[in-house]
Amino acid sequence: MKKREKKKKRKEAALEKALLKQKKRRAEVRRQVVKKEIKKQKKYAKIGKTITKDDPSYELMFSMLLGIRVCVSRETAKHNKNRECTARDFRQVYTAMIPSKGTQSTPAHTCRDFKFKDYAPKVFRNIRETFGIDSADYLLSLTGEYILQEIITPGKSGAFFYFTQDTRYMLKTLTPLEKDFLIEILPAYYQHVMSNKNTLIIKFFGFHSVRVKTGLFHFVIMGNIFAQSLTIHRRYDLKGSTVGRTVGEKKKMKPGATLKDLDFDRSITLGPEKRKKFLKQIEKDVEFLIKAGIMDYSLLLGIHFESEASRKQKLKLKKKKWEKIKEKRKKALKGKKEHHVVEEKGKEGKEKGKEGKEKEKEKEKEKEKGKKPDIEEKELEESEEEESTGSDMQIG
Repeated sequence: MKKREKKKKRKEAALEKALLKQKKRRAEVRRQVVKKEIKKQKKYAKIGKTITKDDPSYELMFSMLLGIRVCVSRETAKHNKNRECTARDFRQVYTAMIPSKGTQSTPAHTCRDFKFKDYAPKVFRNIRETFGIDSADYLLSLTGEYILQEIITPGKSGAFFYFTQDTRYMLKTLTPLEKDFLIEILPAYYQHVMSNKNTLIIKFFGFHSVRVKTGLFHFVIMGNIFAQSLTIHRRYDLKGSTVGRTVGEKKKMKPGATLKDLDFDRSITLGPEKRKKFLKQIEKDVEFLIKAGIMDYSLLLGIHFESEASRKQKLKLKKKKWEKIKEKRKKALKGKKEHHVVEEKGKEGKEKGKEGKEKEKEKEKEKEKGKKPDIEEKELEESEEEESTGSDMQIG
């Protein structure tokens, strides 16, 4: 019995180890995917045309960002956090003249003098704080480098969109009618957003205007819901209608295309609690839009596919492995070639050594041959001398 129990315990321990290994592998794959997405966010994928000093809209862009910096810094210096807004706060407008020479409260700059207005600064500050946006981070995203990305083609309303370099915020220009309408609905919008933190309605974080040489421009600062660490593989603009709600077969294949209702060929499953919350929030948001008299609205949906991201990550890892294998093979081939060269040089050296030795032997033989006749001559001379001495002795 004890042996059986020990075997069972061993099996259970082995299974637990295998499960832990699988979990670790999956966690590593997820980490790699997240790292990849974070790197993409750091690189800041280009949305439109980056505005530089040579562009005609640079002065407008710089005036907008500098005005935001001055006004937001002024409002944050008051230290009145989460103070309830009164009817006066919704009508408040702070006007700042920002000359190129600079003042005590504004920095000097290279552009021309301009006039900047900040509408309902306390109201929008409360909205930012409610959604956890720190003023320092907010200004860093907007005015860290004084660079914006512009979408060249305007929308149906004739407005232009500017995105911050980290894509967290976008600036949209307003027509005079849109500006008046926003001021009218601002108290109701504020109440709805502050009482519904999970609202799906676009969040406005600032409302400003700037007057430059080219004219007067009103604009709002909005949050970009697609500024995520994960890549958005599919985008949909859903209105609940089927009349003309398709982009066509050609545009469907384009990466980053915003699809419409008839292009939505999939279903989304939510848990029972999430489904209830989602539907309730949509009902509340629609009620607010009806009361505000807004009828042209849609649901913007972004989808991230984990399988596609992990598949691409695996392919990249395989490519890296193949590159490493190729490098190793190249190094091995180079080593073999060098070895062959060394061997050939060694053979040549040996052959040369043999030839040299043979030549040396031949020279020694020649020298020996040259010495032999001298020796013979000496021997003859000695024999002749002996003979002469012998004959002399006989005569004596």
